[in-house]
Amino acid sequence: MTKLSIIVPVYNVERYLKSCIDSILKQDFTDFELLLIDDGSTDTSGNICDQYSEQDLRVKVVHQQNSGMSAARNVGLSMVEGQLIGFVDSDDYIAPDMYSFLINNLESHHADISICGMTEVRRGSHVDASVNSEAKVLTPEATLELILRAKAISVNVQNRIYRAKLFDDVTFPVGKIAEDAAVLLDNLHKAQTIVYDPANKYFYNRHSGSATTRPFSAIDMTSVEVWQANEKRIQHEYPRLTNLARMRVCSAYFYVLDKIVQSPDWQSIPSRYEVVKFIKHHIGFILREEEFTRSRKLSVIALLVSQRLYRYLVQMQKKNKYGLA
Repeated sequence: MTKLSIIVPVYNVERYLKSCIDSILKQDFTDFELLLIDDGSTDTSGNICDQYSEQDLRVKVVHQQNSGMSAARNVGLSMVEGQLIGFVDSDDYIAPDMYSFLINNLESHHADISICGMTEVRRGSHVDASVNSEAKVLTPEATLELILRAKAISVNVQNRIYRAKLFDDVTFPVGKIAEDAAVLLDNLHKAQTIVYDPANKYFYNRHSGSATTRPFSAIDMTSVEVWQANEKRIQHEYPRLTNLARMRVCSAYFYVLDKIVQSPDWQSIPSRYEVVKFIKHHIGFILREEEFTRSRKLSVIALLVSQRLYRYLVQMQKKNKYGLA
């Protein structure tokens, strides 16, 4: 039986795809299948996938009508033959020892999930790639707390491996974003032990087409729905983390508002009223909550003064952080 199944959804990433696939096929761990799910690409991405499948028997390709990231991952999950599951986004790449590193930690600590560090790449340069590396064994609740705080472990599924049983009867929600957050609690509920080592082995390529930089779309509101659903579960299953769950709901609203105010037609977007109303209603919580940064607290005060002022601050922060207009 194959040890590891790696699922890669592919959609119009011809510029990055070869780098991604090469980084997987050059792993020093070789007992895996690579499932490339071409989600209706209109560029040469589908052809690139086929070329690799002809060159390496570990590569399996499915071409489907464009249905979104979640649907593509779900197709991959239906094909899994491995004992372990990993995910890679098709515009990212990984260190040559990422999977051997994750598997060694998983087996050494008898864990169900093994997580490594993830670092951003902007304009071809690594960002914050160096960290002190030491494996920590965590309970599901401790892992969830770190994910909610978003300071050590991200919510992403890409920089980790899962025992395949954790995805029994678990699928990604079609038609929504924040799909990683949507499966988070189901995965943790099925897990006993998680091992985390912050060594950066996964490289997330931030570019103009990535989810964090693309313009606002109505589907962005589904990120709020996902985190609100998570909050309800956390209140019952992990009540100690209730405040952190509410913080992530607020963060989801900020994510949406930041995208709205950066849109040319921001004043005519109906969702703006709902989002601003929620944030203003939670200003006291936001200002008291330690997890919100000083700049975020200043921006919410600016929102009280003027939405135009808030918009200006968001645009300046984006320009300074990402070098984007």
